[in-house]
Amino acid sequence: MRIHLAAALAVAAVSASTSTQAAVIIQFLQDGANVTVTASGTFDQTGLTFVAGGAKGSTSNLTASTGIFSIGPSGSINTYSGLTGPAAFGTGSFTNTATTSGSAFQISGSQGRVSLPSPFTSGGPISSAAVFANRTLANLGLTTGQYVYTAPFDTITVNVGPFATVPGAVPEPAAWAMMIGGFGMVGGALRSARRNRKPALA
Repeated sequence: MRIHLAAALAVAAVSASTSTQAAVIIQFLQDGANVTVTASGTFDQTGLTFVAGGAKGSTSNLTASTGIFSIGPSGSINTYSGLTGPAAFGTGSFTNTATTSGSAFQISGSQGRVSLPSPFTSGGPISSAAVFANRTLANLGLTTGQYVYTAPFDTITVNVGPFATVPGAVPEPAAWAMMIGGFGMVGGALRSARRNRKPALA
């Protein structure tokens, strides 16, 4: 009974930890003659280093060769460093979008930086959309694939093409700690059960 209880506690702890993990997904898709892109999710900026405040321009833009993507309307933004991940998601040069809306959000893979609306509450939502008119993924210089950027307590995933992203698929540090603790509990319960087992009668 104790073994099953310990195992259940371990599973519950891992599930609670991974289910609360925030994440932002940037999705580039071919949509007829255009390329549409969305940025959605929530983002925990805890542990990132503030670099500077500034203003975002009125257009969204992409430079795939340096892993830079900006989305959302003009407004005040704060930039943070501390992301790790690929330096690029293609070979393309600077290109503006035709339209953009939603939250101001920027990522620079080559610099390991992310820019968020100012003010922004850590763990708050990001929801943006943009269109590259009369363009294809190929002529934007995007390389089909999935590119994951890691912050101390969160992730940003760039999907070029129809890639599925499973939330919590890569456990964050807190989840690993919970799993290790859960395995320890199961091991302790097994040892205790062995000690309490009565010897078999001859």
